[in-house]
Amino acid sequence: MKIALIHNQLSRSGGMESYLFALINGFAAAGDEVHVHTYEVDRDTARSLPCIVHRMRLGFLPRRLKKYAFLQRCNSRFDRTAYDLSLSLTRTACPDIAVIGGVHPSSVVLRGGSNVYRRLNDRLETAFERKMLVETPHVLAHSKAVAA
Repeated sequence: MKIALIHNQLSRSGGMESYLFALINGFAAAGDEVHVHTYEVDRDTARSLPCIVHRMRLGFLPRRLKKYAFLQRCNSRFDRTAYDLSLSLTRTACPDIAVIGGVHPSSVVLRGGSNVYRRLNDRLETAFERKMLVETPHVLAHSKAVAA
């Protein structure tokens, strides 16, 4: 099968990235052709993985805005019919399956705070997340908080 995986970054940095590597290696071990769509790539990490990397170039945007530009471009340009299966590990509405570990509003409540930049970030995250939950055909949730 031809599999697409979508995530912000292809680097060794966190829990969702470890999950991404497990998916890449698992699908490849099963004989699938794995494509990773991302905007931030650690080249050494990419070379060590059995996948085809599609890096989306976002130009000279400020670092904080690159993620949102990536999400928007994925939502408007990614063609899930080009793959037998597509999964996203970030807040995009374009794949067959969205894999999520939790929901952003829950983290906002836990964190609190009143920083204006943080509030703008929270609104953007929540808007992309809402679109993902409404438009993605299937959601794989790793947290009971998602059902609420």
